[in-house]
Amino acid sequence: MHKGKRNFFAIVLTLLIALGLPKLSSNSTRDKVNASATETVYLKVNDNWKIDNARFAAWVWNPGTWFDLTQVEGETHIYKADIPTDLGYTNILFTRMMPNTENSWDNYWNQTSDLELAFPLESNMYELFSDAWGQDKDGNNYGAVIGSWTTYVPPYVPPVSSENPDSSETGEDPSSETVTPALYVIHYWRNDGKQNDYDLWLWGEGQNGRAYAFNSSDDYGISLEVHSSYFYGDKYLNLIIRTKGSWAKQTPDIQVDVEDYALVASPKGDYYERHFYLVDMETTIYKSAAEAKGEKILDAKFTKTNIINVATYLKPESYKVIVDELPIKEGLAAASYRAAEYRWNFTITLDEVIDVTKLYNIKVTFESGAIREKLANLEGLFDDPFFVENLTYAGSDLGVTYSPSASLFKVWAPTTQVLKLRIYESGTPLRINKSKGNDEFVEHDFVRGDKGVWSVSVNGDLHGKYYTLVATNSNGTNEFVDPYAKAAGINGLRGMIVDFSKTNPTGWDNVNFSVKKPTEIVPYELHVSDLTADETWNGSEWKRKNFLGLIEKGTMYERNGLAVKTGFDHIKELGINALQILPFYDQENDERDMEFNWGYNPKNYNVLEGGYSSDPYNGLVRIQEFKRVVQAYAEEDIRIIMDVVYNHVASISQHSFTKLVPGYYFRFNLDGSPRNSSGVGNDTASERIMMERYMVDSTYFWATEYKLGGFRFDLMGLHTVEAMQSIMTKLKTYRNDIIVYGEPWNMESGEGMLSPKKPYAISSNLHQIAGLGGFNDQMRDAIKGGSNDTSRGWVQMAAGEIYDDRLNKIKDGLMGKTTGGSSDPTQTVNYISVHDNLTIYDKLRRSGGDLFGAEQLKKQAVQAEALSLLSQGIGFVHAGSEILRSKPLPNGSYDHNSYKSPYTVNSIKWDEKFDNLAIHNLYRQMIALKVHAPAFSLNTRAAIDNGAVTLHTPNNTTIKLTYSADGDTYTIYHFGSMGNTTVSDVKGQEVVFDSSGTASIGTVISANLRIPGNSTLITRNVRDRGANDLTMPDILDYEPFVPPVIEPDPYDEGSSSSEISSSEPDTSDPSSSMPETTSLPDSSEESSTVTSDTSVSDTSLPPTSEDDGTTTKPDNTKKAVIIVASSVGGTALVGAILFFVLKMLRKKP
Repeated sequence: MHKGKRNFFAIVLTLLIALGLPKLSSNSTRDKVNASATETVYLKVNDNWKIDNARFAAWVWNPGTWFDLTQVEGETHIYKADIPTDLGYTNILFTRMMPNTENSWDNYWNQTSDLELAFPLESNMYELFSDAWGQDKDGNNYGAVIGSWTTYVPPYVPPVSSENPDSSETGEDPSSETVTPALYVIHYWRNDGKQNDYDLWLWGEGQNGRAYAFNSSDDYGISLEVHSSYFYGDKYLNLIIRTKGSWAKQTPDIQVDVEDYALVASPKGDYYERHFYLVDMETTIYKSAAEAKGEKILDAKFTKTNIINVATYLKPESYKVIVDELPIKEGLAAASYRAAEYRWNFTITLDEVIDVTKLYNIKVTFESGAIREKLANLEGLFDDPFFVENLTYAGSDLGVTYSPSASLFKVWAPTTQVLKLRIYESGTPLRINKSKGNDEFVEHDFVRGDKGVWSVSVNGDLHGKYYTLVATNSNGTNEFVDPYAKAAGINGLRGMIVDFSKTNPTGWDNVNFSVKKPTEIVPYELHVSDLTADETWNGSEWKRKNFLGLIEKGTMYERNGLAVKTGFDHIKELGINALQILPFYDQENDERDMEFNWGYNPKNYNVLEGGYSSDPYNGLVRIQEFKRVVQAYAEEDIRIIMDVVYNHVASISQHSFTKLVPGYYFRFNLDGSPRNSSGVGNDTASERIMMERYMVDSTYFWATEYKLGGFRFDLMGLHTVEAMQSIMTKLKTYRNDIIVYGEPWNMESGEGMLSPKKPYAISSNLHQIAGLGGFNDQMRDAIKGGSNDTSRGWVQMAAGEIYDDRLNKIKDGLMGKTTGGSSDPTQTVNYISVHDNLTIYDKLRRSGGDLFGAEQLKKQAVQAEALSLLSQGIGFVHAGSEILRSKPLPNGSYDHNSYKSPYTVNSIKWDEKFDNLAIHNLYRQMIALKVHAPAFSLNTRAAIDNGAVTLHTPNNTTIKLTYSADGDTYTIYHFGSMGNTTVSDVKGQEVVFDSSGTASIGTVISANLRIPGNSTLITRNVRDRGANDLTMPDILDYEPFVPPVIEPDPYDEGSSSSEISSSEPDTSDPSSSMPETTSLPDSSEESSTVTSDTSVSDTSLPPTSEDDGTTTKPDNTKKAVIIVASSVGGTALVGAILFFVLKMLRKKP
């Protein structure tokens, strides 16, 4: 054989063998997006589509492709197709086709409207409405919505053996297996007969919800059959009844303790069932059809201090009012029927006004002789002057007041009749972790005082103990977390008593940051996990996605020996002076294995999220670690701004507010349903004084205990002007330069609401709240177009497409005011993108990708930011914009609503910085001007209008400004989507910024400049500004790669919290996570390692009988050793094979 051929075949053989060897991944635990090549999409047709022997197909695009739909085995109306997930498909429509024909637009009868296709699919079945036809070939019903997305649930087939279904397929949580698995049969019926217009939203414990359509019918109405193994946990099922495929109408979330419902043998096979009966939009889950449709009290509430309104389903005959087991009023029920509400109503007038320390039990006798009873609630009295004057509390000492000798607990609960305190040694219930958990407690009785406040003092040093409240009121008797708790254990299930002085890192007393005017502050919006979640971040693995990852130094992204800074060092390098972190209070998450979530699902408002700590079981660790974050950023003169979400909670029915004072803290419609202006199922009632005071107390606690520099309010327009005024007044007593701003969207009319209507903190009302800022969405949309659609804005428009309205909104923003809102620059937050929009680069690619080249789109992204960031007012940067951050989906589109997308979508990819270092340098220059040049941060309307700022628009695509302050005059040109422009009026000036790269920074202009379109040019007068001119940072280049120093995990196997604390580490470096000796109580139940409990196991098998039922984290060290050993051994094997192959080939003639 010829030598060349011989060598060629040897090399090929070597490569084939090498490809079979194991690979050492840089991050073996990195999330994968939809590892399978396809996902199954289902279509449930109606009887209309079934006639004429029709068949069905799906058209997906881009690129456009037909898929046949085949009937699902065992189903009569459900069809399916397997759609590839990695070919860029973004949309789908379903068609009703002529039989025995090819897939073609000539052969279809009907079609659905265009539907979005985003993998991984949240809901995988499109169900047609019962009477729908859809668009036909003549164009009739064009674009009509004829169905909704839901989840396909196959008919339940009992397992052949007694083994549980494979949890990897059903979504079962292997950590819990104490309740007998069963088929859940959820029955639904409506008095109006329209039950087919509704579906269910279901989820387990710590699980994201999904839509489920009813899939059967019975004598009761319709039903859904779904096995318990589809849901995490085995104790609770959560559900919402809603209009099919939408949230137009919905109940609050309802939590069902499944063990309260009988476990019955199924008549269909060898398995068990549990049955749940739903009616209308009621929140009561009944146990039988007879109970659901029979005699029942729907509502009983005080509407005045001596009047109770009662509603029943069937006609009542008589009533009794029982207090302290004695009747205080009885009589015949003079009820009238309200046909539209399907209920009977009557009122009871008491002889005396209510005693709010008592329970009023209403007993109703029906015509059948059946007796039902219900506790009257006080929801109708909350806004009565009697309640406000006598039963609200102005003190600021609710919650726990700790001292080493005793702790005082105070709780506001005016409508509660019995209140108890439980003290636990452990913050972990046994059902969460069998090895760490401990359910033993000591109980104490609260004593009721004035103004509805209960108190109890417990002797001894309780630092590190956990506690809950047990309240008896109109909601029954419930155990829950104190809403004023300031620390908690795992999943926020038990509050924690803390001596906060023991949680301070060394040097905490000296933590501070510079005093700034609001317009000098540049917030950088970041999610805790985004900075470190991607595999391109090379820091300590145990800090990935956690608080401490935010401050790990020395991380870099390397390519061919050159590198760029990442993570914490990148933020320092950028030059911002404020880090706005998406919500980091305690959320409705499973902290043992956090799925990505933005955090707008509040649980415990005053508690840090444990999922971001290195030990979520110990409530002290998260406090210590977050304080180190604050300290490390303060050392760089960067303040922390907290994103707060007081406008709604994750679960209205399960929140402490509802269990403590039912109905008080939330808004309700006149029919008693929760208000939903927030769009998440509930709205808090800041018009009520105790909700307002809660927000005041909460923000003041966060600001003072954690030394925060500001707050960003989610959906601020839902809060009242009065509440925001009170918050601002209190926070200014802590620090006068604290910055507070929010979303001032007009979302609430106040009409048809039980609580009183008051002015809300919307854009047009901000002038009433001194110092409170609001986002300027008017300028944002004018610059870039709609945040998430294909509409274009100024940076992508020709002159003839730009009208005065658009240009005026930009001009207002440049002058530090919001069109239709505040004219105060300290209240105007100009921004171009945030976490819940498409990133600016993705947005411009979506709206202009077919019109502009890649380089032009990059220039447009920079210019959009320049218009916003370099305007008067408060600047704002979405993290990653400076490196053209993208959130790509597997189908080739971009994610604008990534709150539930995986880390791989949401993470900042540091290779993008390497590719876009020039863009990063432009952002550094812009930020330096905003932070350090006084002319870019004028603080009053008068300063701007009195000649310091001039603005001219020579044409619709050219904006010229001058800014003057402190001896400097800057000339700013923004050239839009146009050709080259000659600039002749800046000769003799110094170039400060040129996004086109035409002129070199720092040079003095001596001739005319030709500046291309979509460029921003800034020049200024020449004068001596000293050697250290902060307005002109150095231009960064790639650096030699230096591997980071990886800090060992202090909670690795063999270590414990108490063991670590006793080592007394050097805590002078705030990025160190090692807790101090005094902060962690020596408790055996807290000493187990995090690594054995905080992550999902890498196997889908359920735990064996020897397991404690908890999930385990893969041992990556051992895995790495095995992989490396395999790789070394495999390489040696390849060499040996190659040697013998070559030797044999040489023997051939």
